[in-house]
Amino acid sequence: TGATVVSEKLQAGAESLSEAASNVAATTESVVADSVVTKTEDNEKQASPTVEQVVETKADATST
Repeated sequence: TGATVVSEKLQAGAESLSEAASNVAATTESVVADSVVTKTEDNEKQASPTVEQVVETKADATST
């Protein structure tokens, strides 16, 4: 019947939407994870010169 066809189309549409939502969620998780890694790497790069400066400053203070 016509109602069966409509029901089947609605079911197929719902499955497509569910799959699309899962794909969006997976992509979002991946993007967030990548940005966390990048931010951590950036923070480490910024911290490295600071640590080196502290070590040099302590060495200078010790040698005087």
